[in-house]
Amino acid sequence: MQVADAVHDIPRSRCSLLPGRGLPDPEEVQVTFQLTMVGSDGILLASDTQVTEIGTNSYRETHSTYKIEIHEQEEVTYCCSGGDLALTAAEGILSNLRARQADKVLTDAGLKELLRESGNEALEATPIIIGWGCQHNTGTVLLVIPIGNVLTSWVLYVQHDNNPERRRCSVERVLTHARSGDTANSAIFFVQKYFPGHPKLPLRRLLPLAAHAVLMAGKLNPAGVSGLDIVLCTRTGFRRLEEDEINKLVDQSIALDSYTTDNLGLQA
Repeated sequence: MQVADAVHDIPRSRCSLLPGRGLPDPEEVQVTFQLTMVGSDGILLASDTQVTEIGTNSYRETHSTYKIEIHEQEEVTYCCSGGDLALTAAEGILSNLRARQADKVLTDAGLKELLRESGNEALEATPIIIGWGCQHNTGTVLLVIPIGNVLTSWVLYVQHDNNPERRRCSVERVLTHARSGDTANSAIFFVQKYFPGHPKLPLRRLLPLAAHAVLMAGKLNPAGVSGLDIVLCTRTGFRRLEEDEINKLVDQSIALDSYTTDNLGLQA
């Protein structure tokens, strides 16, 4: 099924930029910070919640929304970074999953091919951006989906180019962690340093690390990253953290940041 034929039911505000309202200059600001982490009892997706728009008055405007999408029927949850290209790829994934729902058995190789097919269809369906906003000729989708009774995490990366031979569509299964969005943000240090390779930890112990990384990404890039949203993916389903759970993680992150700042004799 072609992306052009897909049901476009994903709210466009779910990505870091709202298409149709204009795009920030490539030199201006990198937006969104998203993570996936694989634990011993499931997988989590973490994202900031800030949406950045350039209105008709050329002022940058921001608001908050959930960027992590949960689709119970298709048994998939994901988040996107990179504007229309990523959103179109995500729509294609949903459409192709629906088209193949009659095939109840989904294999690792079959899912990888479905993701690659969706990415290539997105490249065909999405116009390339020339000049202003051209950084959005790339897109990333982080997603979690079960294969049989095993939860799996994947990253789909697509890169546009005028020359079809230089277009890129890569699919990788995530065994530990992955990120997308503001990939130059040094807050990823916390994940690189403290995420345990072996043995895997339960999600409850990974939550503070994921939350702190996203929140510190906002400290380092306040113009493009803000807020926190986390979805837990287990064998029993997908669950978005409630507001009180998010607030507790925010308080823990603030306390840790303040402890470090105070011990260095610095001002917050």
